Amino acid sequence: MIYAIGEIILVVIGILIALQINNWNNNKIDNAKIKASLQAIHNELVKDSLKQIEFIEFAKKEVDYNLELNQRAKSKLATLDTLVKIAKQEFHYRWIAKRVYSTDSYENLKASSIYEKISDTLKIIMTDFYNTQNYWDDALIEANNQYRERLDDFTKTYSVIHSDNINKEYTFISGIGWTNVDARHFNPRFFRVQGTHLVLYQYYLQGLEEVQIKSRNLISFIKEQIDDQILP
Repeated sequence: MIYAIGEIILVVIGILIALQINNWNNNKIDNAKIKASLQAIHNELVKDSLKQIEFIEFAKKEVDYNLELNQRAKSKLATLDTLVKIAKQEFHYRWIAKRVYSTDSYENLKASSIYEKISDTLKIIMTDFYNTQNYWDDALIEANNQYRERLDDFTKTYSVIHSDNINKEYTFISGIGWTNVDARHFNPRFFRVQGTHLVLYQYYLQGLEEVQIKSRNLISFIKEQIDDQILP
């Protein structure tokens, strides 16, 4: 009986050791997968962040330029000729193309079984960051649509050239709308276009800057997780 009990105990101990080794191996594999996923997300964030710097510089210049034109247009010294010159030759009629962010690695992690094994803090930070990106994407689309509607209304009468070059050359046909401009018709429409354009780029800049701050925080936190092996 003592021998049999001893055999049973040895078998149980062997099974427990085997289970422990199996769990250790599984955890090791999962941790390696988590690290690989976090590294992929980190790389995408860094790549997007570098582009973000260029977009922010462009947005700042556009906001400053719009504010300058707005000040000139609303000056007490501004005449109809001043407004026409700004609208016809100087104003940038561009709108903003939708930003395409790299989210594949994050979506793959969320869809995997290892997502539940990362820390709650990291989940919260990542969710907040990607929700912020989506929020500003939606806000930009709405602002873009509003600007495009007012621009379409304006260009029904006044043809415009989408160029930053001050020497815009209008053909006879495209210049017809600019002859005998009526201030009562022209002024409110141009101010709506210019004002909406300014708001559009202010929104764009605000969104870019907020996303950049949260991106840097997430990049830093992920790097700590990888380097310090703060994994479950």
